[in-house]
Amino acid sequence: MPDRFLHEPYWSRMDPARHPFDREAAPDEVRAMYLAVSEAEAEQGAEADPDAFPRAVVERYGHWAAWWPAEAEGEGDSEDQGAILRDLPPAGTDLDGQVRRYTAGLLQWRDWLEELAGLYAGFAPPDGADDEEVRRCRERGVAPLVAKVAERARAGSADTWVHSCGHPLAWFLESTGVPARYAEDFADRVLDRYFQDWVAPDEVAVARVAAAVRDYVPGE
Repeated sequence: MPDRFLHEPYWSRMDPARHPFDREAAPDEVRAMYLAVSEAEAEQGAEADPDAFPRAVVERYGHWAAWWPAEAEGEGDSEDQGAILRDLPPAGTDLDGQVRRYTAGLLQWRDWLEELAGLYAGFAPPDGADDEEVRRCRERGVAPLVAKVAERARAGSADTWVHSCGHPLAWFLESTGVPARYAEDFADRVLDRYFQDWVAPDEVAVARVAAAVRDYVPGE
């Protein structure tokens, strides 16, 4: 996926509640987009444009849908064993294979975003919460969030799980009111400080991250 479609990965662009999606219609819609792009290029007699299909997907579903290929990249030559998305069918060279792979990745990615959204909702500050209650809601949400990502990304046996935790933590903070531009930077810094790839998070490290999240003041 071209990098130009992967900028500003804010929760506002990922939140399933803001971007309706019909998973039953997805296979037919993905196929139709592939065909439309291929036919347009054939009619124009032009070389394949690597941006054409991603652009169509973003226009149809939103920027969230452009992210799954980046999350499916594996180590070495693997293209179906990423940290978050796994066991995807091979793309092959024919239309059916490409549609199957893209649809499978899209649905897995959507499911993951919906899981995260459900977790965030469980630790959302109540209406009218003061600053202290908001901070404590953030603190309480850290351990379940880290556990979910660690299990999904196979922490302790994979070298990318800390990176895979960065966006979910930043999105959680954003969902509780932290400006996106601050949330992403803080999440990366605090995770790099207390967690290590190839090492599953222990209770002490998780508690330190939770305390840092509780005490964090955006912009300071």
